Amino acid sequence: PSGPGSPTRKAGNDAEAMARDPHGRGWWVAFESVHQLRLFDEALARTLAVVPLDGRRWAENGGVEGMAEQPGH
Repeated sequence: PSGPGSPTRKAGNDAEAMARDPHGRGWWVAFESVHQLRLFDEALARTLAVVPLDGRRWAENGGVEGMAEQPGH
């Protein structure tokens, strides 16, 4: 419900990747089309942080397709 787009439409809420936050704060979710990462709480109900990725030249239906934790970070 606290994704980047309307909660009633897939457009703007097309999540492509998800990874647990290494600091235990919740889940990082990568969104395609709106090109951003969001940190959600454990229940995936509330956005805690937003990292815009729109400075890159993504295709309209492109963007982050996967994520991996970097060991030690």
